[in-house]
Amino acid sequence: MTDTHTDPVTTAAATAQGYLAAWNADDAAERRRHIEATWTPEHRFVDPLGDLTGHDALDGFIAQVRTTYPGSRFSLVSAVDAHHDVARWSWELILADGSQRIVGHDTVRLAADGRIAEFLGFFGPLEPAT
Repeated sequence: MTDTHTDPVTTAAATAQGYLAAWNADDAAERRRHIEATWTPEHRFVDPLGDLTGHDALDGFIAQVRTTYPGSRFSLVSAVDAHHDVARWSWELILADGSQRIVGHDTVRLAADGRIAEFLGFFGPLEPAT
């Protein structure tokens, strides 16, 4: 997916686009192509709704979300930030009727080829410090 001369932000931005493409794909074959291109086979995906390992588990999880929120779209709402092999970005899920449903923040560890090896996702804004 990348070469050793590409800076971390450029690599992570390309990975984030593949990530969004997988989440936005209604076609199962298209979704699987994006998953395989964007995540390593042994990746770990952790967010408030799941702790998954591998392409098959992620594919099923995304398909379930697509069924729960038909016609919805994920999009980036922040720039992609990266250093070394770690990247982060924020996204939103817009429902088919145009209303925003969820905002999230993801942090990933990238493999040498630029694919996601480990994914940590969070929903919603952080509460203010007390």
